[in-house]
Amino acid sequence: GMNSQGGLGEIDAQTGAIAVHPAPYANAQMAIPTPTSWGTILVTDHIVNRVAEWNPTTNVWDDNQVMPTSSSWVVQGFEDTPRQTVWFTCYSVQKLAAWPRGGTMTDVTVSNGGPSFCAVHEDIVYYSLWTRDRLGAYNVSTGQNVEYAFPVNDVGGPMWVTPHGEVVVGT
Repeated sequence: GMNSQGGLGEIDAQTGAIAVHPAPYANAQMAIPTPTSWGTILVTDHIVNRVAEWNPTTNVWDDNQVMPTSSSWVVQGFEDTPRQTVWFTCYSVQKLAAWPRGGTMTDVTVSNGGPSFCAVHEDIVYYSLWTRDRLGAYNVSTGQNVEYAFPVNDVGGPMWVTPHGEVVVGT
């Protein structure tokens, strides 16, 4: 996301040229892109409280949705590939939001402490908290939310899932 340019940047690996795809709404400050298994890219917009879907095959924005709760400060997304649903962290409102492919975004309240980054593995949305030394785990199937003490005196940062299914967390 090109925050100050109001769109999504795309680099041509062969020529080095950068194209900017302007956002499909006014006052955009796009932030963190998330690729999907169906070939599109979802881009968060912290300030405007939206997520937009870019289709690199057709070079058009397929959709954009306002977050279900105002002033969410949507940070980052991660796809639950089997469900074709992308989960997003909503820092300011202590929520996770789910956007199923072709559907409408919904959200669920989780832990206090500013959910910031997430990763999904086997029905669990793992998320780090920016203001507490905790990690959260939301079970998509049961709706149960569990918190874990972070093993070092730090707050969690970016997350990912290894090819072997291990969730890794930066600080």
